[in-house]
Amino acid sequence: MIGIGRRPLDLEDGPINVVLLYDVLHYFKESERRKLYCEVFRILRQNGLLSVYPKHVLEDSPVDKFERLCLEEVKQEILDSSFIFKEKYCGMISHDDFLNQGCVFNFTKSG
Repeated sequence: MIGIGRRPLDLEDGPINVVLLYDVLHYFKESERRKLYCEVFRILRQNGLLSVYPKHVLEDSPVDKFERLCLEEVKQEILDSSFIFKEKYCGMISHDDFLNQGCVFNFTKSG
């Protein structure tokens, strides 16, 4: 169950079309991220979209739980959770009132 703070969001299987995980994954340990990916997979509709902006990886000011993780490793974690890679967009992204180079990965839930 995904929660905000201590309050859970009790969602049924498959009602959500899109989930955005932008600049948040570096706060979670690997085991927590894997639980999050599984929960996102559960609540996404068939062919739903998971869009991820993995900020603070090795290629981009690494901090917290991403101190030793690169973009491709984050992508692989998500692929290991049954998502299908759709596309990668790289370019200028607004982050904390600044523009910086970054990448967004999009995945789909299928089958």
